[in-house]
Amino acid sequence: PTRASLAARFDWYGFSSHVTQSMLRAVNRQSERRVRAILAAMAVLAVALYILRDRIKDHMSEEAAELTSRAMQQESVRTSAEVVGKALAHEILHDPNVASAAGKLVWDVLQQRETKDAALELVA
Repeated sequence: PTRASLAARFDWYGFSSHVTQSMLRAVNRQSERRVRAILAAMAVLAVALYILRDRIKDHMSEEAAELTSRAMQQESVRTSAEVVGKALAHEILHDPNVASAAGKLVWDVLQQRETKDAALELVA
């Protein structure tokens, strides 16, 4: 057999297709292993976070309290907090919607039978 006749009988397309499919399967298996490893690591992390949630919450609360304490020790922060607090209180007290809601709340409380009975008992 000559070289030309061997080349003619050999199916290069089939060989190429087979090699490509084998490589794709190998890459797919490798990718699946990586995805499983990542999912397992995430599951372990989630379980650890769930188990340690109280400790984490306590630690974060302590850190926040310490940070707030340090911040409030600075005069400029205290002054800024006071200014913001006063401005907020002023806005709330002078907001027509808040005044309307507060008036409605007081009216609703005064219309309740329990409030009327308590008022009569207080006066009597």
